[in-house]
Amino acid sequence: MAARKKLAAKAPLGEYAKQAVVLDFIVAWQKAKPQKKGDFASAVLGHVLSRVKGYDAVVMAADQVFQIKMDPAVLQRYVAMLRTPAPTAAVTEFLKTVDAKPELKKQFLSSATSYEALQKVAAANGVKVSTADLRNYVEPWRVMTSLLRGMLDRKIINEQQFKKYTNFAPSETSVAGFGHDVDREIFEAVLSAAGWATRVGGLSNLKVPIAVIIFPSTAIIMGGLEGQTFTFKEIGNLFAQSFSLALEHAVNALDAFQESIGGIFR
Repeated sequence: MAARKKLAAKAPLGEYAKQAVVLDFIVAWQKAKPQKKGDFASAVLGHVLSRVKGYDAVVMAADQVFQIKMDPAVLQRYVAMLRTPAPTAAVTEFLKTVDAKPELKKQFLSSATSYEALQKVAAANGVKVSTADLRNYVEPWRVMTSLLRGMLDRKIINEQQFKKYTNFAPSETSVAGFGHDVDREIFEAVLSAAGWATRVGGLSNLKVPIAVIIFPSTAIIMGGLEGQTFTFKEIGNLFAQSFSLALEHAVNALDAFQESIGGIFR
């Protein structure tokens, strides 16, 4: 448990903030009119013809057309994640069922002793997902809820702010009655993930790892709560309106962008 808390406390939010800029570019690209998309494609081609390497060409074109400055190395890593198939939709649908059925919810939360135990309950309910895939889905939520819990404990945020982003109130997270071995961080991560699976319909369509949205979102949330000002042109405004609205738009943008990355990136 101590090692898990140390991981959360030292989560590389700087990297996630750079991922957030990439996500901001993807949303801006998806919302752009055809002419602006054409201008972007032409700019990329122009840089490539000038012998600029692929990801550097995309970064230069994004700055030129959308005024969004990305890190080419982070962009490359992010696109690699977008090309990684993940059973995100299947896990999301199962978590929606968990959220809707009290008995199943209690059974699943009671198994939050380890990811292996969670996987066994999922498998028993017909969800074909490996322990690694389930961990990859829940872990980003664990990092986010753990960081927010720490901010709540230090009185940096209040309970209302905590609930806004975790989707549950601190009073809902007593592990009493769920067994002595329940890991509170996994417990809270599952509770948050199940709640957001229900509230954000688009997550059921996501075909890429959930981390491509939740880790950048964590950076935006933490930065905003700590008083940092982000200059994101699209995502920042969406998050200011509503976390669920921002997730919906990000899911739609990623879905559209994934269909196009083969033509944009080499």
